[in-house]
Amino acid sequence: MSRSERERCEHPQAIRETKRVPGREFRAIISTDPAGHPGVLDAADVSDAEPRWAVPGGKLMKREPAAFGDAVQTLLRLSSRVVVVDPYFRPSKGWQRDVILEFLKRQHVQPGRVEVHFATECDRKIRDPAAQLIAHQRHYAECMNAARTQLPRVLGTGSRVHLTAWRPSDGDARLHNRYLLTDVGGVQFGDGLERGKPSHMDRVSILDEESRARLWEAHVGATPAFTLSGPSLEFVGR
Repeated sequence: MSRSERERCEHPQAIRETKRVPGREFRAIISTDPAGHPGVLDAADVSDAEPRWAVPGGKLMKREPAAFGDAVQTLLRLSSRVVVVDPYFRPSKGWQRDVILEFLKRQHVQPGRVEVHFATECDRKIRDPAAQLIAHQRHYAECMNAARTQLPRVLGTGSRVHLTAWRPSDGDARLHNRYLLTDVGGVQFGDGLERGKPSHMDRVSILDEESRARLWEAHVGATPAFTLSGPSLEFVGR
């Protein structure tokens, strides 16, 4: 069987496969013999000028939960572990919780599970290390108490949010930028992972694999770049 004949035989199988799991369709089926099928891309047309092949490095969007969800839906559906890094996340703030709830809804496996990593606060005027530790522990308790009160009632039944609170270590690593990291990819958010005003815009950018892997190791690897402010806790929707 020639290569052209083999590819024509495989078109129906590829087309059936792309329809098998809703939400996980192929962007295109590439072949040297597209045979006029609208879902098959001619290999000769593979370039950044072809929308089905081109992968933009990011996009500008409104700071709305649905817009964030649309931007990362494919990543969420293909991932088995989802980690949100937002040092400024606070469980008591509904405009931040709404984005996490949107991510949970977009996951392929339901009910969903998202890990959220945030940073505890300490007044910069406090210089004594012992007093700094007490301040971080106090803020950790405040955040977890708010999560215990707020999250179970707003999460969908069985949905889970796993909270990890960090404080800076003695090294140079900073807790500042916002990321969505998964076992298959990652993106960075330019401003914040929260619902803004109607006029507010943000840019989400795709991380290269080296950056994603380093950030993954820094937050969920065997040797984190930060120090825990207290035990990680998981909250389940009622």
